[in-house]
Amino acid sequence: MDKPGGNVTGLSDMSPVAEHIALIKEILPDVKTIGYLYNSGEANSVSLLAVLKAEAEKAGLKVVESAATKSAEVQGAARALVGRADAIYIPTDNTIISALEGAVAVAEESKLPLFTADTDSVSRGSIAALGFNYYDVGKQTGDIVVRVLKGENPGDIAVKTAAGSDLVVNKAAAEKMGSRCRRACFPAPTRSSNSRPVRLATSSYSAALVCTGAVVCINRLRFATGGTDIKRG
Repeated sequence: MDKPGGNVTGLSDMSPVAEHIALIKEILPDVKTIGYLYNSGEANSVSLLAVLKAEAEKAGLKVVESAATKSAEVQGAARALVGRADAIYIPTDNTIISALEGAVAVAEESKLPLFTADTDSVSRGSIAALGFNYYDVGKQTGDIVVRVLKGENPGDIAVKTAAGSDLVVNKAAAEKMGSRCRRACFPAPTRSSNSRPVRLATSSYSAALVCTGAVVCINRLRFATGGTDIKRG
């Protein structure tokens, strides 16, 4: 919404689907079809499916879907994507996330890379997720507040979606699912310290995302297998 009008504007924390697609393409350059695993009875997941299809079309990708209406159906729904998709993408869907291990088991068995929108799910077996650091969301919201305090009409300020800022990756999961990630997916730190943040070298991963307009900056990279926060300054 470029100009919402009235006295309203804001920042949305809706899943950054375009950035998720860019992440999947960066890790899997040959991906053609994304399998969407969701609960068809969950309104948010249905809405995100429409967004995913629109963004995937822009990226030259296809989307196939498989629904599970209860936790017991998740593994079967994941299995229905085998042979139909090059990767599985799971939104912030309560039903699917509650039985994520079933989907992960299928992904590992079938060598079908699995990605989630929820960063907490990476430690449970997904390859990667890009989510929000809500401190950064607050800063982005603060930028809008400053503009209003300086006299701009809120209704003339575009409503935007927050930029995803927390990238979490799981190398072990990638290997189990047969994904040989390029080195750019997991940038090497230029220095290491137990007590201080690690500054990352410039990576082609972040550069690629900037070039596509998908994300301005990745502030933190957390390796799920090591439980370490790596901050980019």
